[in-house]
Amino acid sequence: MKNYTTKFSIYQALYALMLMPFFAYGAYYLIYLNQDSLTIGIILATSYALAALLQTPIASLSDKEIISLTGLLKLTLLIFIASALALAMGVFPIVSFSLTLILLYLINPLINALSIEMSHSGYELDFGISRGMSSLSYALFSVIIGRILLLTGPKILPLASAIGGIILLILLSLEKIDLAPKKHSHEKKARVPLFKAMPNLIGLMLGISLVYANYSMFNSYLIKTIESLGGSESSLGLAVAIASAAEVPTMFIFSKIMNRFKLRHLLVISAFFFTLKTFVAYLAGSMTILYLSQFIQMFSFGLYLPTSVYYMASITSEEYRAEAQASATGATTFGSLFASLLGGALIHYMSISHMLLIATLISVLGTIMIFIFTERIEREK
Repeated sequence: MKNYTTKFSIYQALYALMLMPFFAYGAYYLIYLNQDSLTIGIILATSYALAALLQTPIASLSDKEIISLTGLLKLTLLIFIASALALAMGVFPIVSFSLTLILLYLINPLINALSIEMSHSGYELDFGISRGMSSLSYALFSVIIGRILLLTGPKILPLASAIGGIILLILLSLEKIDLAPKKHSHEKKARVPLFKAMPNLIGLMLGISLVYANYSMFNSYLIKTIESLGGSESSLGLAVAIASAAEVPTMFIFSKIMNRFKLRHLLVISAFFFTLKTFVAYLAGSMTILYLSQFIQMFSFGLYLPTSVYYMASITSEEYRAEAQASATGATTFGSLFASLLGGALIHYMSISHMLLIATLISVLGTIMIFIFTERIEREK
């Protein structure tokens, strides 16, 4: 079949448009809805928790062949669009916001699973390149929508997200994607749950959650770190831009990296660099050092994201592919939930410096767990 990387890059770019208004401006939008800091934390934490709990069972509907993967993705997109438009029109805004955020996190593993299924169905698709284009698109949309915000106010945010979802749904509906049928479908009733079939996966997911909690704390309170070093909001924009740009080259050449190194080793390496990045920020005595720490994104998130997708596909059979992707995404969502609860408390009762140090130690523990359980999973194969 012909190369599908360009089309899938468009899908990823549209998902970036859907995600960016909520990921980058979610708290800002809730402030616009007259919510205080405590309520915002509760809304975000509740949304993360529900998303994490729903990701694996929703994705397993495809693995169990209750609904096709593309059908499940389209249905989730349709509900997302309705929810985002309801938010834009002010219909039950808090409920609509939470539902839209949850659906965004449900869509992500389905898109990842689709890329894996297409690769196994004969499509030529480089996930690293398509995901790199998503990062570039995210940065571009951030600039564009940031400027539009000055003219329109926060109302544009859910509308922009809905537009991205509508275009993605149209493109998926127009495209005929033929996925290879799953083997042994007659054995569906005897299907063993993923974590029962692979108990060591629980330890790996916990390790990923801990590393991602560190990453989420670093990002969520980056402005606090910057302020402690004498920086401002403009410094935050530059720091985020450096990180976004740094991760793209790694994603673009990931197919070559993957051919030279074992995926489980790359997963451990990425966890190490997540830890190193936060530790450098903890030691930073100036904005220059903090900016330099952002380049580590090349080997942390830039390496982790494509590695995790391919690694989960490599250790699971076809009957668990969608569920495996959702499990990895769920682990990062739980990490974000943990970070949202712990990070603010550490800053409130201690300091940003203490938060960075504790986040680093949490990530060290997570890295050790990833190393241990990837080795155990390898011995099980």
